[in-house]
Amino acid sequence: MRALIVYQLKHYIRSYRYFPPLLLYIVSIVFIYGIVPNPVMESYSLTSAVLFLFSAWLGFSYIDSEHEIQQMIASSHAATSLNIIWLK
Repeated sequence: MRALIVYQLKHYIRSYRYFPPLLLYIVSIVFIYGIVPNPVMESYSLTSAVLFLFSAWLGFSYIDSEHEIQQMIASSHAATSLNIIWLK
C-alpha cells in the first residue's frame, strides 16, 4: 500500500499539474494580504473561498492525472484492487 501511495505521488509531482493552481493561489494570497489597511474578516473570508476553489482544482487535477490504462496496470500490480479505489 505504501509503495502505491509513493508511486502515485511521484507520478503527480512529475506531471506538474499542481503548478498552475499552486502559483495562482500564492499570487491571490499575496494580492489579498497586500492591501495596506488589512480588514481581518474580509481577508479571512476571501482567503477561505480562494483556498476552497484551488483545493478543488488540485483535487480534480490529482484524480485526472493518470490515464485509464495506467490505472489498470497499477491496479493489477497492487495487492488488491481495493487499494486503488481507496487512494482515489
